[in-house]
Amino acid sequence: MRSRAARYALIAVAAIAAVGGAAFAGWTHTREARIDAVASLRATHYWAGVYPKNFWDGLDAARVDRDFERIRGDGFNAIVLAVSWTDFQPRLTPAPAYDERAFASLALLMAKARAHGLRVALRVGFPWSFRPDAELPNAERIDAAFADPRVRAAWLAFVDEVCRRACADANLALAFLSWEDLTPFNLLGAEPNRAHPGFRREFVGFLRERHTLDAIGDRYGRRFATWDDVGVPARREAAFALALDWWDHALIEDFVRPARKRFPGLALEVRIDQDPVWRDGAVHWNGHHKTIAGTGADATIVYFHTAWGMKNEGDRVAAPPVLAALDRLLGDTRKQAKRSALFVDQFNFFDNTPGFARNTRLAESAFDPMLAGSAAILARHRAGYALWTDTDYVASILYNARFRRGLDGWTAIGAATPVGGDDTASSLRLAPGAAVAQRVVAAGREDGFALGERGTVCVEGRSLAAGDAPVRVTGLPGAAIEMALPASGARRCAEAPLAPEFTFTLAAGNAPIAIAGVELYRHTQRSRVYTIDGTPGPQRDAIRALNRELARLAEK
Repeated sequence: MRSRAARYALIAVAAIAAVGGAAFAGWTHTREARIDAVASLRATHYWAGVYPKNFWDGLDAARVDRDFERIRGDGFNAIVLAVSWTDFQPRLTPAPAYDERAFASLALLMAKARAHGLRVALRVGFPWSFRPDAELPNAERIDAAFADPRVRAAWLAFVDEVCRRACADANLALAFLSWEDLTPFNLLGAEPNRAHPGFRREFVGFLRERHTLDAIGDRYGRRFATWDDVGVPARREAAFALALDWWDHALIEDFVRPARKRFPGLALEVRIDQDPVWRDGAVHWNGHHKTIAGTGADATIVYFHTAWGMKNEGDRVAAPPVLAALDRLLGDTRKQAKRSALFVDQFNFFDNTPGFARNTRLAESAFDPMLAGSAAILARHRAGYALWTDTDYVASILYNARFRRGLDGWTAIGAATPVGGDDTASSLRLAPGAAVAQRVVAAGREDGFALGERGTVCVEGRSLAAGDAPVRVTGLPGAAIEMALPASGARRCAEAPLAPEFTFTLAAGNAPIAIAGVELYRHTQRSRVYTIDGTPGPQRDAIRALNRELARLAEK
């Protein structure tokens, strides 16, 4: 007997979203059906073994069928794809320009997913990319979207174009924005530029619509003669709570609501943790609850980490308190989201992201019990889920490092020839003495590339001569790094000194070589499901068991 969710999933006609207009084809007839369809999703983000910031320039189409077969075999029924604003719309002004290669890759992945029985969820607007020709990369682009109506208009055009290309696909189960992708770094960063005129204009305009000048003076603790004297408060001023209010308002009114007119059914990953505000010598916690009920969407997207609601003192805990926190999070969100569908886009039962070493983590013996106990909680709250990744990957700082896009981002020195393309196995052939170079400025790409830090460089390739062929890496501090590639092919790695700026150069020695890819990184993101080489991790079987149990509970 088919589950209710499975029956609804067979309906492949366009529906009418709550805001009016045709939603994407994967949305079903009734709100109850839509909630069940989202609740049935058992997903993982798909990164194809590549760092998320490099996904669209590093995707190897030749591995997709194998990956999707494995994902389906592990009991997942969906994948999440992060559609990068920067990669899909590299130019913003005077008129937006799109990259057809990125859209072709998206179409390929959606078709492959459908062929393997996997539905697709799209995270629309992931901003991170190392693309060198992008107008306003990464955080600069997001900041500009908050402060410059022209950039915000380009973002809306991007949302509209993604829907135009993808919404007709009946296999599209869910699409959402994320507050993480719409964070005004200029305002909230560790060292924000509070003098930014665009931010000040937008922020003060928000205040003038809601408060008197005297009331604002009370909040700031000083008098203002005119509105021209009001600036963005410092992070530790009590008035910074007003800046957080503006962010919540701008997120909904300037981004989410206009985007849903372009992409009906578009949901939002909401902010469920809180920001500290210092007032009267004490820390108060500012929540973002208004964003949960503020969109009118049929789905509410949340995230979960074992650190949520914990002490976060570098401690390790057993499964019960983490399961209690998951239950509380979903229950609280359900009350605020009312009849909205729930989807835990980042179900982070483990996370080793740098900079968060103090976060509470599960004890080694608690991973399997926590995953086993999550099934009943997710089912009770009718929430689907997705892993951030089911496969380890390295955080490589190099752009187009698999040469899927030819020599984009690289300067050739001598006979350097790309072979293959986006949809085929590709490599870079270097004649004896030939080289390629890439200028890297780590700021805006990746943290931790300070002088004196150490990382890892890996080169994957093969000799095109009878015996081993040397390959040399230069441009980093210190001596050249030399490796030997056999004719049978190999991935060679070595420790590498790092710097904030450098010209990474990869050169052939006295024999020709074919390079399949190169990586330079400080961090390996662990999944505990599969390692980089595809070996099952310690929680692979527990994830399979979780998916089986969720499928069983959905049949009830």
